[in-house]
Amino acid sequence: MAWVSPTGHNDPSLDWNNEANAYDENTGNYSQEDFGSQSYLELNHAALNCDKIQVWLTEGMPQSVNAAIDVYYSGAWHNIHSGVVTAGQWVEVAIGSTQSVTSARIKSNVSGYLQIREFDFNEVEAPPTYIPKVIMVQ
Repeated sequence: MAWVSPTGHNDPSLDWNNEANAYDENTGNYSQEDFGSQSYLELNHAALNCDKIQVWLTEGMPQSVNAAIDVYYSGAWHNIHSGVVTAGQWVEVAIGSTQSVTSARIKSNVSGYLQIREFDFNEVEAPPTYIPKVIMVQ
C-alpha cells in the first residue's frame, strides 16, 4: 500500500488554474477553480489498483468544503463522495473495493473558490496470480 500522486491532469472546462499544484506534494500551494464554476478537474495516472484516495481541500469557509469526488474505472465515472469534507487536512475517501483506477475528478458543489492543495491515489498490491500445478499422469 502506497500513496501515489497523479502524473497529469485534464481541465475540460478550462475553469481551473495552476492545475499541477493539485499533485505537486506541497500543501502550501493549490489549484483553484474560477469562482462559481463548479467544474471538474480531472487528475490522471496510469491504471493502478486503488481502494481509496486522499485529498487536502480548502475554500473560503475555513472549516469544511462541499465537493463531489468521482473515480474512473470499468469504463465509467463512479461517485465516491458528494458533500462536506473537512478543510485544511488530509481526508481519505474509500472507493468501496479495489479497482483498476485511471483518473479521479473533483468539483465544488456550491458557488465559491474550491482549492485542491493535494491529491493522492492509494495503490494496493495486486493479489498474487494463482497458477495451478499441472501433474502429468501416465
